[in-house]
Amino acid sequence: MCDAIDIARKLLFALCMLMLFLAIMYMAVYAKREKIDFNTVGGLLEVYRRAFAREHKMLFWVVFIGVFGSTLILLLSFGLYYWGLSEGCVFKLSGRWSTL
Repeated sequence: MCDAIDIARKLLFALCMLMLFLAIMYMAVYAKREKIDFNTVGGLLEVYRRAFAREHKMLFWVVFIGVFGSTLILLLSFGLYYWGLSEGCVFKLSGRWSTL
């Protein structure tokens, strides 16, 4: 059971990161198309303003699902982690931080 929990939480974490990556890429493409400098704070806030003002419906849904959906999936991943710990599973770190 511990192996299944470990695989599930890693897949959920990967899905969360993929959703965020795709949302950021879509926002960057939208900003380039609208001639907004996405590399500045003002440009990023302008894209968010346009997304949540629903000027562009696809942008709204991509940002909404990318930001809030990935947050929910990340919380679910953490929940699986702590549930696995309460069931007696030991999730070992590997690599550089394994001595912490």
